[in-house]
Amino acid sequence: FKTKTAYLLATDYKDRNTLNALIRTALKKQGLLNHEDHSAISLREYYINGDGKQNKIKQGMIIHFERGYKKLGIRSGEYLRVDGVDVILNKTILKHHSGDEIQVDISFIAKRQKKEIRVYQRDELSLSEGDKIIWTKTDKKAGLLKNKYAIVRNILQDTIMFELENKQLKLFKKSDAVSMHWQYAYAQGLNLPPPKQYDIAIAHLDEKLKSPARLSAIFGAMGKAKRSAHIYTHSIDYVN
Repeated sequence: FKTKTAYLLATDYKDRNTLNALIRTALKKQGLLNHEDHSAISLREYYINGDGKQNKIKQGMIIHFERGYKKLGIRSGEYLRVDGVDVILNKTILKHHSGDEIQVDISFIAKRQKKEIRVYQRDELSLSEGDKIIWTKTDKKAGLLKNKYAIVRNILQDTIMFELENKQLKLFKKSDAVSMHWQYAYAQGLNLPPPKQYDIAIAHLDEKLKSPARLSAIFGAMGKAKRSAHIYTHSIDYVN
């Protein structure tokens, strides 16, 4: 694992996907990535408003319960998929592994975000042997630590082998939710801290980004580049 010389930040998810696709294509042309792509699921944390409006949760999202709820028949650590939303009753319909449906009040989920319940968007991405990823959630039992890097070493039909920073090899089934907490370690978002050292910083700012605190964090990260920093945006507001 070589020290990064560039930090590439894209605040918009679609822009980040576009940049990562371009970078992965270039790496394949250089022979640094295997040309064969394999489908893989990445869980991206999703936040809903405290008012629990039903249009914030959509079918196909994943709900992770970090503690159990006996009355609902949900055990600690379970990942359940949203099977639908009842607009009238303001209920989220979850599909349990047993095949049963569980109805949960959406405001109940909203109030417990970041503490007991996590909501994730399920993104279908591509992985190739040689891809570098970064973990977005710690799972001590699995030996995975948030913000640590890994390299994809082998992909079979249903399994992926990762090499961690400590050189340890980890084999996961593609269906194992624990191994879905990752994103590409190329263009990164605001959900992860910048690397400790980098010579060049490049940021693409989404015109919808209005938070002063987030903007301050971005400009602070740009200022830590040893050689140069470059900011690209379609909005003139950032120049004023």
